Amino acid sequence: MNAHRPAARVRGFSLIEVLVVVAILGILGLVVMPLAGKFFRRSRAVSVTSSINRQLSTARLEAVRRGVQVVVEISTIAGPDGANQIHLKTFSDNNPDFVLGTYTPAGGGPAKNEAVLGEINLDPKIHIWKYGGTIDDMSTGVLWNTYNGSGSLQNRIVFLPTGALTPPQAGNSGPPSSSSGRGIYFADASGSPAVGKNYFRVTIYSDIVARPRIEKYVNSSVQYATTGWTWL
Repeated sequence: MNAHRPAARVRGFSLIEVLVVVAILGILGLVVMPLAGKFFRRSRAVSVTSSINRQLSTARLEAVRRGVQVVVEISTIAGPDGANQIHLKTFSDNNPDFVLGTYTPAGGGPAKNEAVLGEINLDPKIHIWKYGGTIDDMSTGVLWNTYNGSGSLQNRIVFLPTGALTPPQAGNSGPPSSSSGRGIYFADASGSPAVGKNYFRVTIYSDIVARPRIEKYVNSSVQYATTGWTWL
């Protein structure tokens, strides 16, 4: 007759062990979640600044290639969550009159539509927002206003066939300084009501060689700069 060995007893976790594990997970969560939030905000901001830079650089190259004025118009549209979303539209301005419409070809013939060269919607978590200003305020956050003496020509960046910039004429849209001047000002937002975390500006310093430049708000003494960035 075969003897049967008693089944091995499986020891479970004690209440103290479970509580210790839960406490460790809680501590890890407190440490990791802020870091994860910062990582996602940084990734989002880098993606948006790269998209704006690419859109402006492409518009400048298209102006040179086509031999016509090219305009990048900045606006906001309703995003997927109903909040405002930054929208960029690039078009050839053959007339040139700074607005998208029709033109008469040089050789004559029927009028043609000016071409839309590109449109992008930026991340809905990124909003027009100048540091110290108000979220989604185009009047302070997009300072590329007034052309040909017309105050109705607002929120547009204009590149010439030479690769130069048509400077905006509004008083607040002059050459950029550390705190103001022409530029697209924007920030990432979180919470309700929205709180701005990191503030940026895309601007163009030279009227002759109109290449975009990306800057971030550093602090009250440095303000917008290309170096000294930290992430919140």
